[in-house]
Amino acid sequence: MKIMMDISQPIKLERRNDIDWLRIFATLMIFFFHSARAFDTIPFHIKNGETYMSFTVFIIFTSIWIMPLFFMLSGISSYYALRHRTQKEFLKERSKRLMVPYIFAICTVLSIHVYFEALFGSDYLPPFNGSFLEFFFLNYFSRGFYGEGGFFPITGIYLWFILFLFIFSMISLKLFIYFRKVTIEYKLSKLADFCTKKGGILILVIPLILLQLIGILFLGFLVLSGWSILVYLCIFIYGYIFASNDKFKKAIDKNYTLTFIIGIISSIIAIIAYLNLSFEITVLILFIVFAPLGCLCWLVTILGFANKYLNKNSKHLKQLNDLVLPFYIIHQTIIVMVDYYIIQLNISVILKYLIVLAIAFGLTLGLVLIIRKINILRLLFGMRLKKNQNPNQALNT
Repeated sequence: MKIMMDISQPIKLERRNDIDWLRIFATLMIFFFHSARAFDTIPFHIKNGETYMSFTVFIIFTSIWIMPLFFMLSGISSYYALRHRTQKEFLKERSKRLMVPYIFAICTVLSIHVYFEALFGSDYLPPFNGSFLEFFFLNYFSRGFYGEGGFFPITGIYLWFILFLFIFSMISLKLFIYFRKVTIEYKLSKLADFCTKKGGILILVIPLILLQLIGILFLGFLVLSGWSILVYLCIFIYGYIFASNDKFKKAIDKNYTLTFIIGIISSIIAIIAYLNLSFEITVLILFIVFAPLGCLCWLVTILGFANKYLNKNSKHLKQLNDLVLPFYIIHQTIIVMVDYYIIQLNISVILKYLIVLAIAFGLTLGLVLIIRKINILRLLFGMRLKKNQNPNQALNT
């Protein structure tokens, strides 16, 4: 007789401090990543006149794992959210914390991003030379969509992550509930047993390779930051599965040293393949195989190291974790704005990069600290409201 788990009542579980620290780490890394984009050899919204291959190598290497890490952490967080929320509460929370800031940001924050791009003369946009007020009120909403002859960034530029995280949360909800069936849990437990073997966890790269190939061949318009959207969805689901069974934690703990070594080798091969990418089938195969392998290995390695060294609380952890989403929402807009002025200076590329880092980080952090103090802004940037206040009260803050 098949037995179903009772999922009518949510279950409260202890918070994973290592996941919170990793979320902060990933946000800092994406800041360093986007700050370097003006100086690599790959097209970006604003480009310095002189570029360095060293920045390009850094960008390719980081691209292998940085956005997949965000989706992995989101999948893990979804598991814990569903253990102490009902399905209805989960959907409401995701809508409020993802779609509200997404819609607000594309209507306000990203207008600054697009404005400085247009002033610079980005290949993605028609030219513009007027004031920001003229741009915002007369052009931003009325000229059409970003990348299609207009300015309005309906897909959010770098905020596509928030949009697709919301979509993934919606379409995966029933699957996550299905995973709670005893029969499915048993099958996942058997998979975890196999992954616990030395090198066994590498079997999970097979779906990533196949989905990346399918995405490149048939969904080229949905390849974002080097990865097919199907790969991101798979990694999001992997995150939920990893959190759902302690055996996967054992598998990660047993394999993360091995995956660290394989990750380095795979990344080197993927970088070389990317830099020589052409229509030669051999190079293409090398990139499609070794980039997913490097991705999985770095994810396992990062989770393993974090569980060993970062699974500890701090009096500052909750506050820092609270700043992650608003920091992510505004960071690239600030970087692009600072880029526009700094690339005009007659100084070395390295010095320009360091100045962009310092100024953009200071401005971003300063704005986030202001946002966290005002309840209506907390709501609009996806932060939880301060205690003892609701959205109506926030309007009077």
